[in-house]
Amino acid sequence: MFLKTVMERNQPLVRLGIEWQQNGVILPDTYLLDYDTILENARSIKQAGDANGVQNFFMLKQIGRNPLIARALTDMGYVGAVCVDFREALTMVENQIPLGNVGHLVQIPRAALKKILRAKPVIVTVYTLEKAREISAVCTELGLHQELMLRVLGEGDMLYSGQYGGFELQELDSAVRAIEAMPNVEVGGVCSFPCFLYDEAAQDILPMPNLRTVQTAAEMLRARGYRDLMLNTPSATCTHSIPMIAAAGVSILITAFWNDAVSFMSTKWDSIVIFVVAVWLLKKKNWNPILVMVLSGFAKLAVQGVLALVGIV
Repeated sequence: MFLKTVMERNQPLVRLGIEWQQNGVILPDTYLLDYDTILENARSIKQAGDANGVQNFFMLKQIGRNPLIARALTDMGYVGAVCVDFREALTMVENQIPLGNVGHLVQIPRAALKKILRAKPVIVTVYTLEKAREISAVCTELGLHQELMLRVLGEGDMLYSGQYGGFELQELDSAVRAIEAMPNVEVGGVCSFPCFLYDEAAQDILPMPNLRTVQTAAEMLRARGYRDLMLNTPSATCTHSIPMIAAAGVSILITAFWNDAVSFMSTKWDSIVIFVVAVWLLKKKNWNPILVMVLSGFAKLAVQGVLALVGIV
């Protein structure tokens, strides 16, 4: 899926893989990870997250849930792993990697709840009251207390096939009241996916309707007296998008690490100028984050049109 990008940005890794396979050093169907490049990207992401006051979580399902990379990231200061399925969570538990968020895409099955909850994840995503009750029962039995992140749904949200589920905004109040009556659990945040995506036409990362759904859900919870909520709004996390994500009130960054490098020659300077202006509008003028992101997309299109007219692109 990303072979072309890796070949463009990390040719030494590709050459090494071909050489090792031809010389019998590695077998076919072997994962090769550029450890140094992954950590270099991780440092850039963490620095941007720290500068914007958001917590950094990492996701490694794209590179085989590698525990060596996970350990290096936690040593770097990442809060913990985001395990969107239970098998990844079990891999991290077995390797003593802190759990940040579990259950975002695949709910934790009952048979795995005790082992995963004993590892004390920061927050667990739930789609239903039934799953919240299961977690409550296990936490009561084990003497634990667990914060829950509610996946919320709004009209017009973009959802991938096979990833439906969650609490619709109109039922959020009743769901929260039900959870408040459950022992050993509490509502600690809200999430959706995807909230940001790269737009090919705009050649920029833009917000999806899901972002506003998360913000509305957070407003509803704050009206009930909740404070310090964790807002989780993946995807497309990168140094370019982090200030805009933070300006939208998000408190968690989930970064999926890949196996390529960012080169100076790949920098799009028109995007950087638009990005700087956007940050200025957000921080100094307090403009609405979604409005700024949409205007950024239109600005990108306008710049590309001008460059095309003068024959630069």
